[in-house]
Amino acid sequence: MESIFRSLKKNVLFFLYIATITCPTKAENNLVDLVIYSYNRPLQVYALLESIETFVQGTGQISIICKATTTDYEAAYKIVEQNFPFAQFFMQNNSLDGKDFKPLVKQCAFDTPNDYVSFIVDDVIVTDNIDLCYCVKMLKKTKAYGFYLRNGKNTTYSFMGKRETPVPPHKIVEKDLYIWKFRDGIRHHWNYPNSNDMVVYKKSDIEDSLMSLKFNSTIYEGPWSCKTDPNKYGLFFDHSKMVNVSMNLVIDKKMFYNLDI
Repeated sequence: MESIFRSLKKNVLFFLYIATITCPTKAENNLVDLVIYSYNRPLQVYALLESIETFVQGTGQISIICKATTTDYEAAYKIVEQNFPFAQFFMQNNSLDGKDFKPLVKQCAFDTPNDYVSFIVDDVIVTDNIDLCYCVKMLKKTKAYGFYLRNGKNTTYSFMGKRETPVPPHKIVEKDLYIWKFRDGIRHHWNYPNSNDMVVYKKSDIEDSLMSLKFNSTIYEGPWSCKTDPNKYGLFFDHSKMVNVSMNLVIDKKMFYNLDI
């Protein structure tokens, strides 16, 4: 009987040990929250969420902060919401001052239990498999500032800037993974640390710099990017994992109303 008890105790201790190394604690949480911005583009949000559902693993809370200026757009967003129940929709009001935008960003990006976040504009489509937990693991290993899923050795031209964007000097971390210093990037996405194009950040690294800005729309991106130390590093895959499909532009002067940065 005593030998059976010792054997049982040994097995119990073994399974408890296995549980501790396979079940991550809160401090080891590698899930990444996604915060998506959309303005009168429910069709693009549908395509984005469909691509996330198809290609992305390791997501935490998925939030869509959206603004609809007509009842038709609002109804269309409702249809998207019904088709993707894993995402939470937060509808802005239609006031010109946009005062509800920044509180929604804080709520969706920083008032959740996960430690990492990625901001995404609605014209993004994910084009390849992404394991966000792997991205977090590599951020921890390299101490990099962000993991840039838009960047790759193939991203050598800026659509918005209408000019070449050569890949800066970089080092290999492991197969298909590279690291570069921001100051070595000549322009655009290679020298633009704070971006809404699907970069994985540790929340504690960015919350103060982002929330210190006064903003009422996504145009915070430019001033925010100027707040980053150019000596920090970013990670990127050999080939980009997403693409921007800029079919229709929706930003107008109303988006800049009463802006104070």
